[in-house]
Amino acid sequence: MERLHRERERLAEEYARGYMGGWRECFRACLDVVEEEIACAHGVYDAYDVAGWLAAGSGPGKEN
Repeated sequence: MERLHRERERLAEEYARGYMGGWRECFRACLDVVEEEIACAHGVYDAYDVAGWLAAGSGPGKEN
C-alpha cells in the first residue's frame, strides 16, 4: 500500500514538473512574439508610451 502511494506521489511530482516546464516555455515564446511585434511596429506606437503603461500598470486613459 505504501509503495503504491509513493509511486503515485512520484508520478504526480514528475507530471507537475513537466507541466510547469512546458507552461514556462510556452509563456516565454508568447512574450518573445509580443516583444518582436512591438519592436517591428515601434513607429506606430511612438505616440504612446508603452513602457510607461507597463511600469505604471495601467493603459492609456480615454479622452472625451
